Amino acid sequence: WYGMVAPRDIPAPVAETLHAALVQTLNMPEVKDKLAQQGALPGGDSSAAFHAFLVAEIEKWAKVVKQANIKPE
Repeated sequence: WYGMVAPRDIPAPVAETLHAALVQTLNMPEVKDKLAQQGALPGGDSSAAFHAFLVAEIEKWAKVVKQANIKPE
């Protein structure tokens, strides 16, 4: 997956403008086609939904790393 992130203290109007531009871009037919060619699906969920997804991914993969005793090389 891919996502756009910004600093925690970004002003809400700026974040909303960036999100709107991202959604507009992801809805362009040529962008959808290019993503489909790569086997990707466009997202564009809300910032809150993406944040929840990131938190869940970090928790999930942290467990895998710990259980498998994976260490950085």
